[in-house]
Amino acid sequence: MRWKAGRRSSNIEDRRGQSPQYATGGGGGLLLLMRFLPRLLASKTGRILVGVGLVVVVGAQFLGVDVLSLISGGQPASRSQSPPELSEEDNELADFVSVVLGDTETTWHTQFQAHGMTYIEPSLVLFSGAVKSACGLAQSAMGPFYCPADQKVYIDLSFYKDLKNR
Repeated sequence: MRWKAGRRSSNIEDRRGQSPQYATGGGGGLLLLMRFLPRLLASKTGRILVGVGLVVVVGAQFLGVDVLSLISGGQPASRSQSPPELSEEDNELADFVSVVLGDTETTWHTQFQAHGMTYIEPSLVLFSGAVKSACGLAQSAMGPFYCPADQKVYIDLSFYKDLKNR
């Protein structure tokens, strides 16, 4: 096939086979909230703010946005586990997506430069099943999506297999 000669992007994070775990990065926002919580609860306005905050957090969790990890500065946990064994089909599909991303990077760099602008390349995260992003928990049923909060594109390659089989 012609795509096999294309340029591969180096902006790929392969998280296939990893569970969506986050490690906290200091918890600055959460610690600050805990420090001032007694003062907030002492006033009627503070209790209203805490109540609204709880509704927002619970609502966001219901919608799949992990607000608590954003507040606490959550970052993807580093994993020392060896990568899972992937089939030849899985590896070829990942290679294809890498070529597509490389082509879009080249195209958008050219277009932005023609207008005196700089294109910021997004990272591509390959995952299987579910993954945590700055936009919340992503599942394979959602299909590919872009998260502006961390400037990453998330793709579960099983999405393409489902499209092919349906």
